Amino acid sequence: MRKMTMRIFLLAAMLIFVLMGASSVRHASAPAELLHMDAASREAAINEWLPHKELLLKPFRITGKAIDKRYFPEMQTLTCDDGQMLKGSLPTDPAFAADRTQELYRACEKQGVNFLYVIVPGKPLFDEDLTSMGIPCSRNNSAARGRKALEERGIPVLDLREKFRNEYGPDCDRSSLYYKTDHHWNTDAVLKAAGMIAGDLNERFGQDLPAGNLDEDKFGREVYRDAFVGEMGMKALGEYGGRDDFIRRYPLYDTNIRLVSPARNSDETGDFGVMTNDAVLEELPVDTGDSLYYYYMYGNYCHDEIFNKNVPEGDILLIKDSFGNAVSPFLAMACRHLTLWDMRTDTDVTSWIKEHPEIETVIVVYNTAYVTDSEMNDYH
Repeated sequence: MRKMTMRIFLLAAMLIFVLMGASSVRHASAPAELLHMDAASREAAINEWLPHKELLLKPFRITGKAIDKRYFPEMQTLTCDDGQMLKGSLPTDPAFAADRTQELYRACEKQGVNFLYVIVPGKPLFDEDLTSMGIPCSRNNSAARGRKALEERGIPVLDLREKFRNEYGPDCDRSSLYYKTDHHWNTDAVLKAAGMIAGDLNERFGQDLPAGNLDEDKFGREVYRDAFVGEMGMKALGEYGGRDDFIRRYPLYDTNIRLVSPARNSDETGDFGVMTNDAVLEELPVDTGDSLYYYYMYGNYCHDEIFNKNVPEGDILLIKDSFGNAVSPFLAMACRHLTLWDMRTDTDVTSWIKEHPEIETVIVVYNTAYVTDSEMNDYH
């Protein structure tokens, strides 16, 4: 039966290729160019070069749904019984990343700037979620080795995996932490992490940030059901693999925020809403990968600055990945000035810190996948 189903799928795919004709290959150099693009540009280019891509994928997705396809070996991705999609990984060496982070730490120390490396729980929270099913996964093991290498070099580390593991445990409902069809954590987890980070900065460095601003009962919560398909889902069965709910959290108290975004050529002042892209909520469901994850901060930008006019102190540089990017609008509720930095956009953060003596604290917020990554931790 499965062989017959696959034959039908292949025949349908061949028919679509014929119907597409030359339009799908009008750029012969497309494959080579794709290698040098970031993820967003690559997706846009594929959509341009392959205008009928979704039509081509539809038979595959329908067939996958019909046969209950769970494992996608080309992505090392497994869909679990609870709908959570998990991706495997191979072990990585932490030495280079730890050495480069030590250089940044020493530069901050020399300038009298506090430094903290924050490890946040990437997906999966436990490697055993995959290894128990025979799929290689060393994400948390590599992050643990990375943490050890950082601490051996004297670098202060806050490992939020411990706090989340202690609170949720190995048998927790993973949807309380992560979106099912995306590799990112959800907004409930993000808000919790922001409060943990602010509290740690106060305890570790004697700062007086209003961490109480991040108490969960001071935030409203709204859930948009079946709102989007995440990046992992779009690479697998699309909408046929199920959609995620989107969680919106927002402060219940008065806020006065200025957001400056050079990449978007934007300078706005208002309440918390200046950091949210409410327009996307009017177009649900959204089946384009990560657009709803970037409801906050409009995207994963570098050099954005958030000024909180209701908080009198706290000048922080946040070096972040996409997990840290989601933390930023909430952490900004507990400091006067938060500058965002992404190493994938600008690598010379060390020089920038030297040129900005007003910065009091530098924090790196990376999920487990990036703790040992050589490019994300090369701060020159």
